[in-house]
Amino acid sequence: MASAAPASSTGSTKLDALKQTAAAQDPRKLSGVALYSRFAFAGAVCCSVTHGGLTPVDVVKTRIQLDPVTYNRGLIGGFRQVIAKEGAGALLTGVGPTFAGYFLQGAFKFGGYEFFKQQCINQFGYEAASNNRTA
Repeated sequence: MASAAPASSTGSTKLDALKQTAAAQDPRKLSGVALYSRFAFAGAVCCSVTHGGLTPVDVVKTRIQLDPVTYNRGLIGGFRQVIAKEGAGALLTGVGPTFAGYFLQGAFKFGGYEFFKQQCINQFGYEAASNNRTA
């Protein structure tokens, strides 16, 4: 028995109705500054959060490298020693500059990558870009 549902049907009438409503609204396709600023912001947030979140590990690693006689208990022991000597706030030493620097780096790296990727596609054509990609 053949199904009467269209080929794009999901089997759920509510979901199908939602998809049709979304398609009927025809949202504007982002381009230009609106599109690339979103890429840049996403890259900025991701880079700054991940690198800023690892600042405590970097603080302990640096202490171990600079004073291996004092900080000789490994990473976990190093955390405990830094907290015992200087308080928990010492683990956040340098988090502001790290966050700011990686925010800018992520914005330019990811926003720039998407911008120049599109420029190359425009210059060489989609088919050539697709055939010569390495990823």
